[in-house]
Amino acid sequence: HATLSALGLSVILLGSANLFTAFKLLGAAYLVYLGVQAIRSAIRPTGMSFKDAKPSKAMTGWGSFRQGILSNVLNPKPIIFYMAFLPQFIDPSHSALAQSLFMASLHFVIAMVWQTFLALMVHKARVWLARPRVAQVLDSVTGLLLLGFGAKLALTQR
Repeated sequence: HATLSALGLSVILLGSANLFTAFKLLGAAYLVYLGVQAIRSAIRPTGMSFKDAKPSKAMTGWGSFRQGILSNVLNPKPIIFYMAFLPQFIDPSHSALAQSLFMASLHFVIAMVWQTFLALMVHKARVWLARPRVAQVLDSVTGLLLLGFGAKLALTQR
């Protein structure tokens, strides 16, 4: 998204109401899909298994990667964030692309530190997370939130 913003493609996307709406609706549909998957998982809770964890047929390494890419690319909010945030810090006398990519890299590093912290906390809470009832509650709440976010995204004007 930072690269798109730096290259000015975000301006084109934001300038085309139809393209932005299509992009937004694709993102909303994907959020609804993820919400339905979480609710389906909550119906048959198993808890998180940490022993002999093997990727399921439904979620291979490629599937996880694809899901992460889709959730990022189909989310129009980062484009708006980068379009609103980055220009404030861009010096017009230097390369906008280089500056934007530097700031995006900084943003990435901060996010990775945060995600690592979260992963460590989840690792510490693995016994609690392994309980089927906990998984059911988490999947239910996550599913409902994703459905709500998808509906809100689909129904919001521009």
